[in-house]
Amino acid sequence: MMALDSEIPAAGSAGPSAASTEALGDEIVQTLQRDINILAESSSDRAAKRRSLEKIRQETVKRPKKIDPEVLSLVFKSVVKTLLKCLGDPIERVRELAVETLSNFVEQVPTPLPFLEYILPTLVTRLGQPEIVETAEEVRLMETKLLRQLLEATKLEYSPFVDSTVEILARVLADPFPDVKKEACKVVTLLSEHCRRILAYHGGAIAKAIVPCLHHRHSAVRISGLVALEAAILVDFSGFDDLADLLQSLTLDKTSAVREQLYVTSAAWLTKTPDRYSIGYKILPLLLAGLCDEVPKLVELSRSLFDQVGALYEAEWEDRLKDELDYTPANSGRPRVGCRHLARDNTQKIVAKLVAGIQDWTAERRHKSALVLATFVTFTESNITGYIAQIVPGMVKVLSGDDAHVMDAFVQLATVIGRFVDPAVYLQVILPQVKTGGHGTSQFCIGCLRVLWALLSGSSGEHVWPHAKTITGLLGESELINSENMPTLLEVSIALKTATKQVGQYLTNGLAGDTETGADIAYGLFLPAVTLCGSDGNERTPGYVDMRKNVDETIGLLVLAHGYSDRRQLYARYSERILSQAIVGSRPETWTKHAPEGKLLRTVAIELGENLGNQLGLVMPAFLAAAACEDVDVRIALMLLLSVLLQNPIATLNSQGQLVSYSEQLLKYILLKNGIWKPGRKHAALRAAVVHALMLALSSHSGDTSVVGVVSVGVLNQYIGTDVIPVLISCLDEDEIAVRKDTLSCIHTLLNCSGIRFTGDLFRKLYPEIVKRLDDANDEIRIATCAVLQTLFDAVEAWEARRAVERPSEPQDHYIDDVKFDSVHWMSIVKILTIHMDDSNPGLQAATHAALQRAMQIGPRNDICEHLALVKQRHRSAKWIDSLLTPAQ
Repeated sequence: MMALDSEIPAAGSAGPSAASTEALGDEIVQTLQRDINILAESSSDRAAKRRSLEKIRQETVKRPKKIDPEVLSLVFKSVVKTLLKCLGDPIERVRELAVETLSNFVEQVPTPLPFLEYILPTLVTRLGQPEIVETAEEVRLMETKLLRQLLEATKLEYSPFVDSTVEILARVLADPFPDVKKEACKVVTLLSEHCRRILAYHGGAIAKAIVPCLHHRHSAVRISGLVALEAAILVDFSGFDDLADLLQSLTLDKTSAVREQLYVTSAAWLTKTPDRYSIGYKILPLLLAGLCDEVPKLVELSRSLFDQVGALYEAEWEDRLKDELDYTPANSGRPRVGCRHLARDNTQKIVAKLVAGIQDWTAERRHKSALVLATFVTFTESNITGYIAQIVPGMVKVLSGDDAHVMDAFVQLATVIGRFVDPAVYLQVILPQVKTGGHGTSQFCIGCLRVLWALLSGSSGEHVWPHAKTITGLLGESELINSENMPTLLEVSIALKTATKQVGQYLTNGLAGDTETGADIAYGLFLPAVTLCGSDGNERTPGYVDMRKNVDETIGLLVLAHGYSDRRQLYARYSERILSQAIVGSRPETWTKHAPEGKLLRTVAIELGENLGNQLGLVMPAFLAAAACEDVDVRIALMLLLSVLLQNPIATLNSQGQLVSYSEQLLKYILLKNGIWKPGRKHAALRAAVVHALMLALSSHSGDTSVVGVVSVGVLNQYIGTDVIPVLISCLDEDEIAVRKDTLSCIHTLLNCSGIRFTGDLFRKLYPEIVKRLDDANDEIRIATCAVLQTLFDAVEAWEARRAVERPSEPQDHYIDDVKFDSVHWMSIVKILTIHMDDSNPGLQAATHAALQRAMQIGPRNDICEHLALVKQRHRSAKWIDSLLTPAQ
């Protein structure tokens, strides 16, 4: 061997002649012939084959002193078939050494081109079969690398073998071993670079073969697949259509590096594909996805890539864009001219594609499509106007109910559209859908409203103002503002707030000019807001708190637009219009408990505060009509409202001191008419509300002896015997404790008023009903009854004094004995009081004691003392009777 080494020229030395090269090659082959024979013999054992392969390597490609490439090429020609045969050996190590040796030969020979006709068929046999022939994945990887080496070494001369290589790639690109996939992708890239013309016939097949790489779970494989696909598509674009959906899904890839490569690949296609402008609509959405990526670095990269695409467009279409390029300022804040025109050229097809995406069945795809479409609109600007009819239905569908992050993206999309599209256009599309939605499902209506307020939020006030009447007319639709669906009301409140915010300054100018339009628009915004204030709900109702917050903000904006400092001023300005048109004009006598006008009346009456006193001419007719309504629930609501207002009448109904002039209407036709006993639980609830309102109406202290509370004494005297006392007597037997207590309070107030003309007949009707309350199950009622009895005694005393004064001036026969409040009546009261003074409740004992004390001062003293002495022995304790009898004695 040493002699042989000295004879073979080293690589890089002066080359031998052709004869000597052939002789040297033959000599080396003769040295290796035995090993070649061992490898060719199928019966050789594995150890022998392995030693033979290692010897061949050591004597050729692994010699310390390199052999001249020409000599090595001759040797390779002799051993290549044997080495290729070893690729089918059952021993993995043998196959591995054979591939490794082949790879070393390919690296060191001048050109492997003469050997391709032997190597490629073998590789097709090993790698290109439907089923995996080479079971060892590492060997498959080495064989694939060998294929890449051959291509790198031969380049353009490899062209005749492209068909065989495509056959191999169809299998190895789907190989289960990730590293084999990545190596195969490199082969695709090299083929695209060196054998472009021939590979163009297989572009579709190669593109389809790369699909498994794009699906692979390893991000590195997906990236390699994208790099290979970039090269393959640049050769032949025909395979792109089959991969469009897959590429679109890669915009949602969880690995940012994969998305980055996708954006780079898309930009390469947009700048290098020959017919890029005719197929740009297929590629552009991929790059636009980068402009709305969640990683800021990728957004900047995509912006830079798209800028390059736009610059190329400007260069290639300079004549067409010259004027616009010359007159567009550099700092306009708008996208590059070329980018805008590229987007506009493809608007129709891209919009159709993205509209399909926003209605996709997967939430992530809908979310991404909405973001991409919003980004696209920033480039098309007002050119998107013609496609609103296509986009809006999809937005409505998603915003009717979807994942929160998806709906946020669609709100962003609608906002961007609103920035570039005139309200006249999108209102023409959305308004009929909102009206239809009001009569359809509530969710559809919610979607329409969300689209509406999102579009409005993107528009400028200058553009919204001319359509403000249309918008307020829509938002004032009864189907919307009176809906029982709280989510719908929430969306209406957002739309109201948005519209008010957009037209705020223009509304101020319109009101300052005292124009009818400004007042109508302000009223159109205010009335729905007030109506929403009266909506049923509480803090536990989902959406109620947010709805009220939006309404309060809307009213606050209107207060600022009017130049007011307080919302009550705003209510005062429009109260007459609301009361006359929306409430009185709606015929309150026909209301039902579901009628929104009743809730509106309550809201306005409470919010007006002191200004309510100025509107009694409209408020009282409304109250009168509602009090005559057939629906009991409406009347109950009215009485509850009166109770609220009469708690402090000087700050509400009686702020101007004029309520007393409506005493007869309030007392007779509103309160007492509804206090008449009728069977049923609803009527019981109505009576409870009536009595409570009456108690508040009578208990207000004005300091004027001609009125009791807010009711004229004259009116009370007119109806005291015919209506007031009968109603109160009937209410003393109500089941509710509060009603009985309020009734006693009313009687106490009336008895305590010196101006009311009680008669003996009234006293005789009243006292038995009062005394019966001493047997009430509730001790508070019994104690209150004692207090009322004391007031009754005072009223009797005053009546008798007045009777004594008036009697001489009247005919003698005017008085008959049965009108007297004589000892029989007194003693019936005293006997019952005496019984209850022996009660176990100390509070009740004290109350009855006080009542008896007063009775002894006014009534038949001797008869009372005699009765007390008689029952003294029956009481558990004589102290209370003694305290009454001792002063008397």
